[in-house]
Amino acid sequence: MLGTDAVERLAACRVALFGVGGVGSYAAEALARSGVGQVELIDSDVVSLSNINRQLCALEQTIGLPKVQVMAERMRAINPAIQVTERREFVLPETIDAFDFDPDAVMITKENMELNHVSGFEPVTADAADYQGRPEKYDLVCANILAHLLKSFKNNIVSWVKPGGYLALAGILEEEFLSVVDAYTALGFELIEAETLKEWRSGLFRKK
Repeated sequence: MLGTDAVERLAACRVALFGVGGVGSYAAEALARSGVGQVELIDSDVVSLSNINRQLCALEQTIGLPKVQVMAERMRAINPAIQVTERREFVLPETIDAFDFDPDAVMITKENMELNHVSGFEPVTADAADYQGRPEKYDLVCANILAHLLKSFKNNIVSWVKPGGYLALAGILEEEFLSVVDAYTALGFELIEAETLKEWRSGLFRKK
């Protein structure tokens, strides 16, 4: 029904799913059955008796097991080709930092957060240099700035990414994209996905 091109595109997709409980467990199974190629499950909880009436991961024999483990095994049984990463953790507001040097961008971000009912952390006006030398390490770092800034601050940016973590770079003009890729691969990152929108490029990298 979808066609070969759509099936191939789904197989090339990577999805992060936060929470695999009453809603998330059904979403996880739908992703597996639809042919999505890579899924990352994030949930800190274990299966409990009270989950049995509404969660796919909840069975008598799975009580006490991590939900991400149970759902990952179920998804692999449905689609042996799927790659599932299990992360038994919880994303908290204190694990998020958001900043931009442009006050207008920060203001728009706050407006979007309010419209989408997102809360728990405060975007601030700051520069990448303000975060230089900070000890925090993140699972995901996103930088949407021009190519010359991505290259100028590359050592700062890569220092914030945990080993095995991800780095999403955007706001890069087509003709400058390869030079950015070269700069970050030289620092131990691999490009795992790239997207193009008109003259703009973005890339998702993984830290080796």
